[in-house]
Amino acid sequence: MFQKTLRSTGPTAKAAKAAKAALAAVLCGALLSACGDGDDPAAPAPTSPTSDTTPNAFSFTARPYVSVSAATESNVITVQGVDAATAITVAGGEYQIDGSAWTLVSGTVTNGQTVRVRHTSASAHSTLTTTTLSIGGVSAAFDTTTVPTSYVAQGGLLWTPDNNVLNWNDADSYCSSTTIQGMTGWRLPSVSELQSLQSSGAALGQGWGLAGIWSSNWAGTGLHKFVAMVNGNAGDYNDNSSVSFTCVHAI
Repeated sequence: MFQKTLRSTGPTAKAAKAAKAALAAVLCGALLSACGDGDDPAAPAPTSPTSDTTPNAFSFTARPYVSVSAATESNVITVQGVDAATAITVAGGEYQIDGSAWTLVSGTVTNGQTVRVRHTSASAHSTLTTTTLSIGGVSAAFDTTTVPTSYVAQGGLLWTPDNNVLNWNDADSYCSSTTIQGMTGWRLPSVSELQSLQSSGAALGQGWGLAGIWSSNWAGTGLHKFVAMVNGNAGDYNDNSSVSFTCVHAI
């Protein structure tokens, strides 16, 4: 006879089995926490890239000699450095995007679009007017200053008053050698430039006379052309004649 050995199934075996199960649960939890199972409500949500709405710096070229009460446009700038629609506002004038309609209402602009501004210059001489454009928090000013009294801005030229009278040689020397408005390099205008000024009417009301004005055009030995401001007709004057003149400078 032999006695049969029985496997223990009592309390001690059960406790060991429970301990093993608990240890396995702890290890599993640690692994899931380290690797992430996508169901942890405390895990940070993925973030989207931040849009850049601050453009590169831009600028407008000031115009120091413009006619009084004249609609004046700035140079064109190109918006660069943004990757989303960006706010655009203007103060003291209007703006235009890509050649569209002028507006003073706030809007948006995108990278690569072109913008320019405009305003009406001051009604008084030697007076500053400013328009400020802001894009995405970056601003630039467009400044214009009207011409001094009796000066005229026309045809890309600044014209001095015609209230001096000299013979042709002295007039030519005065323009070429005198510093006027802080600038050198003045000259007598051509016949076509004088006729353009007369037909434009820009000199009207600026204190100019209606008589003939010396031009730079030669008309023969001892002669140069003049233009009558009353009608734009050209004629010849002897160089020794005392005639009104004006000096011009590119602006």
